[in-house]
Amino acid sequence: MTGRNIQQLSYRIQLVEGLFTKYVRAAEKQSVPGQQASDNTVPRLTERHHFLRKVAPKTEKSKPQRRCVVCSKHGNEKTSVYCCLIFDVGLCLEDCFELYHTKLNY
Repeated sequence: MTGRNIQQLSYRIQLVEGLFTKYVRAAEKQSVPGQQASDNTVPRLTERHHFLRKVAPKTEKSKPQRRCVVCSKHGNEKTSVYCCLIFDVGLCLEDCFELYHTKLNY
């Protein structure tokens, strides 16, 4: 290994640590004031193995859709062809997938 490789490795480690710290702090700021520690056990917020998939057809529809759980909570009856594979709920690609998995009160 040359000195250049060690410096590059050190730089990459510092970069990853910096990004991680930045986003952890941002997530902490977004938390609800007075939120109890038990809220940290909500699987949709704590587990990181969420995958987006197309809604599986249950009928003969060519493009099956489901109501977006986030939009529905806000009174919008928007539908989506996507859902969360783990929680099996309909979710829009525009912000709703991220909101559902990162905010307690989406």
